[in-house]
Amino acid sequence: MLNKTTAIIVVTAAAVIGTIITMVVIKIFPGASAYMAEIGYSLVGVGVVLVGVGIYLTKKDGQRNATE
Repeated sequence: MLNKTTAIIVVTAAAVIGTIITMVVIKIFPGASAYMAEIGYSLVGVGVVLVGVGIYLTKKDGQRNATE
């Protein structure tokens, strides 16, 4: 339960930070909004991979602790 909650918190925090960065960049470079959409999708992909890796590592860690 804790792992799922932690993952949700991390994803939410990443989304908030990403949104803030996007807003700041668009304010500095008004023409960047088109590029930011593509970069945003890339960041979402990276985030999904990181969450997947995190879930894998926590499961692996849990299994190792159970066998010892």
